[in-house]
Amino acid sequence: MNVREISARLVSRRPSLWGRAIFVLLPLLLTACHNVSTSDNGTETLPTPRRTENRVAAAADLTDAFTEIGIAFEKETGTKVSLTFGATGQLTTQIENGAPFDVFAAADNSYVTRLEKGGKTVSGTSQVYAIGTLALWTKKSTKDAGKVADLSVWAKTAPLRVAIANPEVAPYGRAAKEALHNAGVLAQIEPKLVYAENVRQARQYAQTGNVDAALLPISLTKGLPGSALPIPENLYTPLQQMIVLLKPAVHSSEAYTFENYVMGKGKVVLARHGFALPKNALR
Repeated sequence: MNVREISARLVSRRPSLWGRAIFVLLPLLLTACHNVSTSDNGTETLPTPRRTENRVAAAADLTDAFTEIGIAFEKETGTKVSLTFGATGQLTTQIENGAPFDVFAAADNSYVTRLEKGGKTVSGTSQVYAIGTLALWTKKSTKDAGKVADLSVWAKTAPLRVAIANPEVAPYGRAAKEALHNAGVLAQIEPKLVYAENVRQARQYAQTGNVDAALLPISLTKGLPGSALPIPENLYTPLQQMIVLLKPAVHSSEAYTFENYVMGKGKVVLARHGFALPKNALR
């Protein structure tokens, strides 16, 4: 067979080869066209890919409760929950500086209001998920709860060192100082105060014996040995703990699902960890 004959045969086969290529590529082209959406101004945009992770910034008092909630949420939905715990004030500053969180669970609603005013949140997504309460925790057992509940009596025999979270950035630290002030014992106790970065660190100080007692969220005393005695709630401003979606989550259905999970099935976990539930969460 000469060169001309070979060339003629190849040319005659080209239509069938192109036909096969089109047969293979056409479904892919149609799928791609189907997945392109059109915005309001007529511009074609690619769809937002499904998120496989929720980045959650949470107040330190939620360490135990949200760890449990996160595990349950992952099992149920398949979406990973990445939790970052810290003092509410510090987390707020990080978010203001561009930290890429999707959800923020604060220990006090004032910080959420601050972020809303700064344009960092998704409008209409803030909800109170719990009411926080304070307790005095010590490794030693005590049967005389009355003396501790009355801070004026407790202050007379108060231990040498008492840990609280930094009131400048931690709502529970602020509430602790407010309670001591309203009980009329702040001047007496203040020299004994040891300031921790957040309530979780304050708990660690008390657990390791670096301090003799700590004023903590009741939620961080559950399951600990020793004594956790509630501080009268009329001594400090109620801690309305609020959750909100942040701007990076504006197109993330998974973030909305996580918030709804906290406000739904999560309330059982929150109650078990000592949080009081707002009235709308009891339904």
